[in-house]
Amino acid sequence: MLGEYTLLGTTLFACFMALQICLGRYFSTFKAKADVKTEERMEVMNEIISGIEVIKMYAWEKSFYEKIEEIRRAELKQIRRTSWIRAMFASFKLFLSQSALFLSVLGFILSGNVLTAIYVFTITSFFNVLRQTMVASVPTAVTTMTDAWISIKRITAFLTGKEISPNRIRPMSMLPGSTRQSGEQLPAIAFLGVSAKWSQDGERNVLNKFDLEVQRKETVAITGAVGCGKTSLLQVILNEVPVINGAVYVDGTISSTAQEPWIFPGTVRENIIFREAFDPTRYTDVCRVCSLDADFRQLPQGDATILEGKGFDQLRNFK
Repeated sequence: MLGEYTLLGTTLFACFMALQICLGRYFSTFKAKADVKTEERMEVMNEIISGIEVIKMYAWEKSFYEKIEEIRRAELKQIRRTSWIRAMFASFKLFLSQSALFLSVLGFILSGNVLTAIYVFTITSFFNVLRQTMVASVPTAVTTMTDAWISIKRITAFLTGKEISPNRIRPMSMLPGSTRQSGEQLPAIAFLGVSAKWSQDGERNVLNKFDLEVQRKETVAITGAVGCGKTSLLQVILNEVPVINGAVYVDGTISSTAQEPWIFPGTVRENIIFREAFDPTRYTDVCRVCSLDADFRQLPQGDATILEGKGFDQLRNFK
């Protein structure tokens, strides 16, 4: 009803819409950085919780506190930026339609036209409709699309990541003959110049030109300071850490026993035999050697007690 003077208000809406799209790009960048820092903080917290006994024993609380605080500060920096953008989006709802109405009416009056109430109320309704669409819906769409884009990007990175080769561990038959003396028995496990690191992008190798031979029926204990690579050595044997150089040879199959004992839902007997065929003689010998008979007598149904919920607490003492 105001003719070409409505272009003043709609132009203001269009400018702010372009500004919202520009801010949406910054919002997606800051949101992605904040998510990375959040994941990093959660990973460190999980490591702290799982290793809290070692941390308390070596009095490492201060160093881990400083590390968490540093990550949290970086995370809050990105969250604060996204919050500022959200606040700007919210502020547009308060003044944009009134500003567009003011510009349109001002241009109409300065051109010598007479303003009446019917024109003001009509154009006010028009700009309120535009505000609902361009000011309320666009920021919501920008933030929602940003979250979806970040999620799709992370899922794509996971699905298109480099595959872990299952053939890093070689059979002992492939061990070079030049490394064996005639008639000498082949070892059960052999490392030849092995260099390995947890990530291809990592700066430091966890193993560097490492050589090792473990003979059959031989008991080997690995000792060393914290962080020297004991766990990494076992992870290489289990095909969990990528081998960068050298080769690992294994004869036969490998079984591993975790440092932290764990229990799955089921009976006590099922946890002991671990889904294998039940051998009464062997089962009795194992329970006797581990002194479990006294613990069985404390359970309501002996070794047939189901371990879930309260049963888990009952088995903590001989877990």
